[in-house]
Amino acid sequence: MENICATCGKENVPNRCSLCHKFYYCDQKCQGKHWKTHKWTCEGYHPPRSADDFQFLEILGIGNFSEIIHVEERRTGKQYALKKVNKQKVTQLRKQADILMEKHVMNRLKDLEGVVHLYECFKDSMDLYFLYERVEGGEIWDRCKIFGMPEIQMRYFLRQFLETMKEVHARGIVHRDIKTENVLITNEGKIKIIDFGTAKDLEHPEVEVPGNSMRKKKFENFVGTPHFMAPECIKNKDSSFKSDMWSIGCMAYYMLAGYPPFQGGSDYLIFTKALELNYSFPSHFSENAISFIQGIIKLIPEERPSVDDLLKHQFISEAPTKYPIASLRDIALETIKDDLTKKFTHDNYEEGLKNTFDKFWEKLGRVDTRLQELYDRLKHFFSREGAPPNQGV
Repeated sequence: MENICATCGKENVPNRCSLCHKFYYCDQKCQGKHWKTHKWTCEGYHPPRSADDFQFLEILGIGNFSEIIHVEERRTGKQYALKKVNKQKVTQLRKQADILMEKHVMNRLKDLEGVVHLYECFKDSMDLYFLYERVEGGEIWDRCKIFGMPEIQMRYFLRQFLETMKEVHARGIVHRDIKTENVLITNEGKIKIIDFGTAKDLEHPEVEVPGNSMRKKKFENFVGTPHFMAPECIKNKDSSFKSDMWSIGCMAYYMLAGYPPFQGGSDYLIFTKALELNYSFPSHFSENAISFIQGIIKLIPEERPSVDDLLKHQFISEAPTKYPIASLRDIALETIKDDLTKKFTHDNYEEGLKNTFDKFWEKLGRVDTRLQELYDRLKHFFSREGAPPNQGV
C-alpha cells in the first residue's frame, strides 16, 4: 500500500509534506493534526528564531535604543554578535527609518567581505534582533585612541577600508557615519565596516532616509558624529559621497593622531572649528600624510577627491597589503614600554640605562599575573581618559 494518510490511514491520498516528502495526507485537516508532532522531526522544518536560541555571554556595546551582545547559539555552539533593538525606544525616538535602512543596506552589501555580515533578523513582542557575525579584533578606535597608530599600519587598514568603500559607493550607498568606532578588525587584520543605520541609498530613493527630528521637523542631512561631520551635513544642506570623503579624512587624521582634527568642549565649538577649517597637525605626521589628509578635508564638497582618487594616491597605492597584527593586549603593553623608555632614556644618558630597562621589561613579560594586572590598569586608564569623543548625533 502506498500514499497512506498519516492521520486517518486512508489509502492513495494525493497530498504529502512539502518539506520532507515522507508523509501523506488526505486533506488539510489531517495534515494539521499530524503537523503538531511531525514538525519537530521534519527534516525541512526550521522553527522561527527567538532570543532563547542563544546564550548571552557579554554586552559589547550600548546605544540609544539598542545593545550589541556577544552570544553563543545553543544548538551549534557558534558565536555571533546579536543586536537587540527595543521597539518602544525606536518609536519614542522616531528611529523606525534607521532600522529599515539598516536591514535594507545590509542585504544589499551581504556579499562584500569588508562589510560585517548580517545572517538574519527576527523579533519578539518587545525587541527586534539582528544576528551579525562576531568580529573579535575590536574597533580601529581601540588601536589608535590617545596615542595613534604607526603610519605604516594606518595605511594598511585605510587601504582595505577604501577598497570596500569604493564598492559601497558604486552601489549608490552613502554611509553617513564613518568614524573609527565603526570599523572593526578581525584577528587576521581584515577590516569590517559596521553601522549602516543612518545610511542613504541613492539607487533606491523609495527607502525612507533616516534623519534627526526636532519639534516635528526632520533634519534629513544632519546625521553622523560631530567630530566627523562634513560642513554641508552640519548645515543640513546635503549628505552625499563627498560627505563620506570628509569623514574619511577626519578618520585618517584620528588614526595617526589618536584624536580628531576638530575638537571642542561642545558640539557647537566642534562645528565652528570644522566650518572654519581650524585644525593643525602633530609634529610626528609625515609630509606625505599631511598632504593626503589636507587633500580630503576641504570645505567645498566638489573639491574633495573620490574613493577611487584616494586609492590611486601614493600614500595608499604604496601601502602594504600585508601587515602583522598584534593583539590589543600586546599593543597596550608595548605602548607602556615605549612611553617609559622615552621618560627614562635620553641621548645623553648612558646606553646601559636603556639596556637595564629592556632587561627589566623582558623579565616582567614572563610573569603572567603581573602582566595581567598591568594590562587591567592600563585598560582602566583608557576607559577613563580615552573614551570616544562623542556618540552619533
